[in-house]
Amino acid sequence: MTVRIRDERTESGFSVVELLIAISILTIGILALGSLQISAIRGNATSGAVSEASNYVVDKTEKLMRLSYHAAALTDSDGDAISGIDDATAATADHSESSTAISGKTYNLFWNIAANQPRTGAKTVKVIATWDERGGQKSTSLDFIKADM
Repeated sequence: MTVRIRDERTESGFSVVELLIAISILTIGILALGSLQISAIRGNATSGAVSEASNYVVDKTEKLMRLSYHAAALTDSDGDAISGIDDATAATADHSESSTAISGKTYNLFWNIAANQPRTGAKTVKVIATWDERGGQKSTSLDFIKADM
C-alpha cells in the first residue's frame, strides 16, 4: 500500500486574500457604474426640461407670429425698446404667462418687443422660458422679427 502525501504548494485555487482583492475590485466597478447611471438620469431629466421649455417657446412664438402687427400682445408695454429685449421677470418683461407641464414643472414665459428694430416697420420679438431646476434657474429663448405688411 502506497500513501500519497499532498504537497500544499501544488494545490490550485485562490487564497482568501486574492478573493478579497477580487471582490473589492468588483465592488468599486459596480459603484462606478451606479454613479454613471445617476449622472445619466440627471442629464436625461435636464434634457427633458430643456425640450419641454423649447416646445413652449416655439408654441408661443408661432402664436405671436400669427397675430397682426398691431395686436396688443405685440406691443412694447414698458417702452424700453431694444434695451429691454432680454427682460425675464414678470415685473420687467413686456408680457408674461405661466404654464405647468404634464411633468409638473412650471415654465414662466416672457416676451419682449422692440418696435422699429432692426428697421422701421418691423418689431423684434424675444420669447423666453424660465424654470427652476436643482436649485437654480434655467432659461431658453427664441427671437423673431415681425414685419408690418
